[in-house]
Amino acid sequence: MANKSDSPVRKVAPYPIEAQCQGMGMQFSGSIQKLTRIGFLIESSAPGLRPGDKMEVRFGLPVSNYLVVAPVRVVKVYDQIKKSNDGRVYVGLVEMHFAEADMIRNEKFIRFFQAIGQKEM
Repeated sequence: MANKSDSPVRKVAPYPIEAQCQGMGMQFSGSIQKLTRIGFLIESSAPGLRPGDKMEVRFGLPVSNYLVVAPVRVVKVYDQIKKSNDGRVYVGLVEMHFAEADMIRNEKFIRFFQAIGQKEM
């Protein structure tokens, strides 16, 4: 049986993190581009989001596989149109903040940020 030291270490890119959101009569998936202790930026093709909208997000932290299920609210929406092979596609970059203070103090988040070398924000 091989030692753990003999097996190659596989690095995992921390971002993007795939996430699912639901609420306000819609359900969509997106890619978290940046995660902080107070919230995150998610890229999605779901139109119609507005500041103040309340949703629930579900995603897993890379490597630890810690599942996050939390209420969030939309803070800002940055609309953009990107070119694709099929023409133009709407893509929104949405800033969402966690609605519960428990997420800000979450020990799993703190360990995740330390593991990837990201300064806590």
